[in-house]
Amino acid sequence: MNWRYYILQEFTPQVAPLTLVADPDCLLMEAGMLQKIQERGFEVLPCEDAIAFRLRLC
Repeated sequence: MNWRYYILQEFTPQVAPLTLVADPDCLLMEAGMLQKIQERGFEVLPCEDAIAFRLRLC
């Protein structure tokens, strides 16, 4: 199994209303990973601007 499998195992649908992930290497933004995460019902919000990110969560 590859690294993608192990990361995706952590994205269990309907476990928590909010899941925060630190991804300094942008692994989750890879096209295949992003698609699989979204298929599991998650919305990915990159934190490029900390203030805008916080406002989006409110």
